[in-house]
Amino acid sequence: LKQSHKFAQALVQPRKQAQTEYSKMGETKPKDTMKGASSKPKTKEMSEVLNEIAEVKTLNANLQAKTSVRAKEMFEKMKETRRAKHIEAMNEYESWTETFCESMKERYEDRQKQSEALRTTTGVEIEKTLNSMDDNTLLASEIEYVTYSWDHISELRKERKQEIASLSVALHELHKVKSNSIMEYITIFKGRLVEIAFLLEPQIVTIIEEMASKEKMRLEKELAEIEAYLTSINMKEQEQFEKYYAKWKERKEQYHTLKQNEAIQKFKSRMKEKYFVNPEERVAKMKEIMEYQLAVYNMRKKLLQNLQAIDMGEISKDKVNEMDEQLRKINDDAGEMYKVSIKSLVELKDNRHKEALSLVEYLKGFLLKNDAKLPPGMTFDKIIAEECQPVVESRLKENNELLLHFDKYLEEFDNRMHEYSKNIVSFYRFIGETYDQHKKEMQNLELQYQLAIAKLADQNEENMNKRDSELKQQIDSLKKSATQILLVERLSICYASLDTMNKEYDKYEVDLKALIATQEPKIVQRYQTFELTLAKHFKMEEEKAKDRIQERLNKETEEQQKLLEEEYLKKKEAEEQKLLGDAAAKSPPKGKPAEKPKAKGKGQAEIMPSDVPKLEPPKVPEFKSPSGGLYVVEFTLEQLATSLMRTEDEMERKKKIDEERLKEEKRKEEALAA
Repeated sequence: LKQSHKFAQALVQPRKQAQTEYSKMGETKPKDTMKGASSKPKTKEMSEVLNEIAEVKTLNANLQAKTSVRAKEMFEKMKETRRAKHIEAMNEYESWTETFCESMKERYEDRQKQSEALRTTTGVEIEKTLNSMDDNTLLASEIEYVTYSWDHISELRKERKQEIASLSVALHELHKVKSNSIMEYITIFKGRLVEIAFLLEPQIVTIIEEMASKEKMRLEKELAEIEAYLTSINMKEQEQFEKYYAKWKERKEQYHTLKQNEAIQKFKSRMKEKYFVNPEERVAKMKEIMEYQLAVYNMRKKLLQNLQAIDMGEISKDKVNEMDEQLRKINDDAGEMYKVSIKSLVELKDNRHKEALSLVEYLKGFLLKNDAKLPPGMTFDKIIAEECQPVVESRLKENNELLLHFDKYLEEFDNRMHEYSKNIVSFYRFIGETYDQHKKEMQNLELQYQLAIAKLADQNEENMNKRDSELKQQIDSLKKSATQILLVERLSICYASLDTMNKEYDKYEVDLKALIATQEPKIVQRYQTFELTLAKHFKMEEEKAKDRIQERLNKETEEQQKLLEEEYLKKKEAEEQKLLGDAAAKSPPKGKPAEKPKAKGKGQAEIMPSDVPKLEPPKVPEFKSPSGGLYVVEFTLEQLATSLMRTEDEMERKKKIDEERLKEEKRKEEALAA
């Protein structure tokens, strides 16, 4: 009984101790190690486990019990029980390990998916940011937009890096938890095997060490996989970042290129604007000049109309010279006004050119500041030289040519109008000079006539006075006659003196009539000379020049006829050449050579078709003056007016052409004669 009591105490005391240790073991067991695995035995209740542990410890504590039969049976039974528990514990370990690893794998994958989701979201945001940097958006934005885009990408990149770092910490933390949990579980498992006591403790230690080594190898492999996974993510992230940066850099370079091209295009467009091509100020100034030009034309026209309105009988050189002086003043004022106007246009052109050069300098500064990527061998100075300078120089050249042509037009037009006016004034001046000369000659003729009459009257009066004095002396002598004979003799002398006086007076009347008779023919002759001078001035000749003029008209008609025929022949020849060319373009059939055009005979070209008009020489017009003078018109008034509408240079050129024509005609005549 005493021994049974000791045996009961031995059974109870170890059981209490085991229960206390197992409770402590349960308290210190990490929560994470229990995830996915049950901490309770599958087939036994906790009380049974505690009882078995107590029994094992009781048996171990009482070795003397082995000697009894009942103890042997109990030992065998306990051995079988321990073996079953050992196998069950091993299975539970494997099940727990498998379940725990699967649970940890899910946690790994969840954390990885969470990281991938964030990186995918930020990647989409980065791509969206980069794709939003299209050409139109870049053109409409400033450099701050490009910088902001990179700042935004950098923030997302920072967020991604933080997420990868967080993922690394989380995976390592999970691996640490897993490693600690497994190692702790192995430690607990070791205690359990020791408690089961199916194997000896050294054997259990060997098994536990193998388990721990195996788990450590697997954990190290998993850690290596985690490191490889993180390294792969970091490498991909770096590669992706480099792609993002390269794309952003390409868009940034495109931004600078677009801004550069836009600036150059804006410069070119600016240079094509009316402000530089045809400024409003220049248009207004040219309009003002042309209005003044019209006013000058009207002043000259009015002056010439006033000159034309002068009656021919009242025209004189002085009046014409007065008109000429007014015309010269108009011309001088116009020249001064044109000079001032052209100067203002040149200043406007120079100012516009300076503004264009300022725009070039501004553009150059912008290009340097913008600093776009350039192709190899290209510089900003070269871009300015190739893209901008030609535009500025072209605009300057256009403006210079325009001003040059406008100045030349003003000068030529003004000179032409002035010379036309001078020609007309000179034409009228000759008429005035002719009238002045005619009046002067008529006055001289009248003066000579009056002087001749006065001289004749004076001579007659002198003779009459002399005869009268002699007659008075003779009468006095007659009164003093003493005898009849002397009286008769002296009376006869008085009668003789009276007869002489009558004869001399009759001679005076004859001479006077003769003088009067010669005056009218002189006047007629003088007027005819005057009329002929004016007629020649109006390109009219005396009737005797009619044959010469008709010959000239015939010759001119022949030349015109010849020109018509030559033009017709040239036109016909061109048409024939075209037909021959069209025929040659069409290849002839095989074996049949193309027909050559027949050559024309020597005199065939002289045959003119009927559709060439035959010109008839005009008849020489005649003109009969109010005084009855008959003249032939060498040149019509239209031709005369046309001759006045030529400048000195044109007249000189026409003179040379006429001289060359006369020389050529003379050479042909000599060749024909030879």
